[in-house]
Amino acid sequence: AEAVPSQAVPVVTRLPTDARHLDTNELDDYAARQSGAEPDLLQELTHATKVAMPKAAHMVSGHLQGRMLVMLTKLANAKRVLEVGTFTGYSALCFAEGLSDGGQVTTLEVDGNAASIAQRFFDRSPYGQRIEIRQGNAVDLMNQMVEASEAAYDVVFLDADKRKYAAYLDTLLGSGLVKPGTLIVIDNVLWKGRVLGLSVSGPPSNLEGEDRATRRDRVLTQAMHELNVKVRKDPRVEQVVLPIRDGLSLIRVV
Repeated sequence: AEAVPSQAVPVVTRLPTDARHLDTNELDDYAARQSGAEPDLLQELTHATKVAMPKAAHMVSGHLQGRMLVMLTKLANAKRVLEVGTFTGYSALCFAEGLSDGGQVTTLEVDGNAASIAQRFFDRSPYGQRIEIRQGNAVDLMNQMVEASEAAYDVVFLDADKRKYAAYLDTLLGSGLVKPGTLIVIDNVLWKGRVLGLSVSGPPSNLEGEDRATRRDRVLTQAMHELNVKVRKDPRVEQVVLPIRDGLSLIRVV
């Protein structure tokens, strides 16, 4: 029989001496290249965010995390997704892409400018009709949902005010917005890797000579660490923390 030529595969000519010293950004880029393709509209959304909100553009979920959100939504066979923190809509579009037929994404956003950009791209997406933006303070909106006895969600994504993550989680777990089996995904739980530098007792609340930006970063680092510990100890849930981008927690309601 005639031999069938094999697909060309790059030849490895050199192995790193220690994989622990690899550049994590390079690994993320490699993982993204080997994952599902990023839709053109999402690439355009990323660029539009950089132009309109250059100092906040890093908040876009991005290719690798976005494909993961699509996959998680499909694996959960989700019909109802709640997103706390829309920003410019990248992750909401990923959730909408992964929904089961007839599904709906409800996304909450306090920033009117960000919500406006998001809606423009929702209107252009084949999945846009699956997304509803509710604008306002997330805690207030979630309390309104509880009071209205809205049905439980299959997937919840927390990506808003990091200092309020614990409050968001307490609202969810203390209400009918989640049910056994609900997947809760929380972003930024490793906070730039700085959670590694925390002591057991945590840093003091104020340090002499500390500027506002440094203090904010330290407070958020502590908040993320305390959240991770809180969730790990909560018998109502199971948690796994993944070192993807700025850290993702996958939490299953038991």
